[in-house]
Amino acid sequence: MPEYFHGYAVVGLVAVVGAVFVAVAFTAGRLLRPV
Repeated sequence: MPEYFHGYAVVGLVAVVGAVFVAVAFTAGRLLRPV
């Protein structure tokens, strides 16, 4: 595995974690809001 892939892997991981956090936040807001 070439060394320069490490930087892209870190950026990709941060992007995925951010997207999951946004999805969880929207889902929690939808579930917790009053009907």
